[in-house]
Amino acid sequence: MNRAGLLCLRRSLGLTVTSLAAAIGVTRRTVTRWEAGEPIYRLNAEALADLVAYTDQTVADLAAVHGPENPIVTYLTDESYRASRPERVVSAEWHQLVAWRAAEECGARIIYPET
Repeated sequence: MNRAGLLCLRRSLGLTVTSLAAAIGVTRRTVTRWEAGEPIYRLNAEALADLVAYTDQTVADLAAVHGPENPIVTYLTDESYRASRPERVVSAEWHQLVAWRAAEECGARIIYPET
């Protein structure tokens, strides 16, 4: 993957440089270097592919169980997202994008959890 492809991928996932680095277990500086043109090692490329697959599967899973009468819950902050879903290190911004993609597929509304 070249630098333009990585930048487009990162943005399509709704992730900042810092969020992408955390999600695949590298430093922010590493992602910045990749986006500047340094090569991505195979293991890191596999981690990126896994993140894309996880994102796509999460969209499919949400779309399968939600619809016009069953809204999708998303989160305003990373803290509220991670408190609800500690199993994966991604950002609330990522989840918002996932929720939007799923809502587009199934016609669900998107809401924030009740406080």
